[in-house]
Amino acid sequence: MLLQLIFQISSAALLALLINFLGKISRKLGYANFSEITAEGFLGYNIVFRILSPAVFISIFTTLLYILGLEEFIKNIWLIAVWYSIFSLGIVMVLNRLPLINKPLYFAVQIGAVGLAYVFYSLALGRGLEFVLPDNANFRTELWFVILIFFYSLLNSYEPDETGYYNRRKKLIQRKYKMLSRQYGRIVGELAKEDEFIKALIYSVMIVEDLNRNKIVRAFERWLFRFGLSKSTGIMQVVSEKPLSDEESIGLGVQKIFDLYQRYKDGSDDNYDLIRKIVDDYNVGSSYLEAVTNVYGEIAGPYDLYKKRCGKEATSVLGDQTGLEGFETMKDFGAFLDFLEKGADEIKGLVKAEKQKMAKQKVEEMIEGTES
Repeated sequence: MLLQLIFQISSAALLALLINFLGKISRKLGYANFSEITAEGFLGYNIVFRILSPAVFISIFTTLLYILGLEEFIKNIWLIAVWYSIFSLGIVMVLNRLPLINKPLYFAVQIGAVGLAYVFYSLALGRGLEFVLPDNANFRTELWFVILIFFYSLLNSYEPDETGYYNRRKKLIQRKYKMLSRQYGRIVGELAKEDEFIKALIYSVMIVEDLNRNKIVRAFERWLFRFGLSKSTGIMQVVSEKPLSDEESIGLGVQKIFDLYQRYKDGSDDNYDLIRKIVDDYNVGSSYLEAVTNVYGEIAGPYDLYKKRCGKEATSVLGDQTGLEGFETMKDFGAFLDFLEKGADEIKGLVKAEKQKMAKQKVEEMIEGTES
């Protein structure tokens, strides 16, 4: 009993690592993190991938166990899917991703994954190897394959409403900003002085780092530092010769950002270009830059992100490049922004439609190949 439990838990941990790896290498197919499913990627692929993965993994594992003569570990092997769901929820909570997730969809997928794993076990896996391997004597394998492709194509044709995800992200950022500014506002204010750009950038970096590593993870990193397994500690993730508290890391992080600001401010075209240079030096990675700029846009406003820099002054990119000087003060500026937003949504919709069209063509080719 104890060996079975250890086997199931360790297998679930292995499954979590495997799904994470397969997800990363399948982003071109439309894979996205669960918190971003309704905003990025193909809904059908992500749902089918997450529901099927545990059942497929357990089926392969069961086949190997039968071949190796370890049938005792096959009993209730479907519980690996339950442990995997618990691990998945734990990871989501540790990484502070729960507020971003579409919860009904998330729990429906987890229930679907566990339910399918149980069906596989009760109908085939627990009954012997002859019930696991495909049977060439009938059409059942091909039939279910076609049904699966049908539902995959149907779900991929569905376009979810993205506003829910962006609203959840906005509320999370606002809540984090209020909490962190209340806790560390005095430290940031003393070091950043009255520069609102620096303040917004500091809090943007701080929020991104806090979302990636909450207090529990940071405490664990400080413990790992003793064994040389962690180099950066504290909420601002600054590299140092000793483990840092959150307050100490903020002091060093703010100084580093301020020094980078002094280095790059005169050679940057706009605020986005300046942030890009600072962030690339602070923590390299396109995804990290995107995360910081998204948070900055929520804190300082999307218009401030693209303001053109002229020495210490900043003028609007719209006013400088399009001849619309002063247009931001007009009464119909909101209508103009709505027009731009609608155009951007239409272009995004066209791109998504073309991608879905290509995906459907691939599905049809797969069906034709099966029929032949």
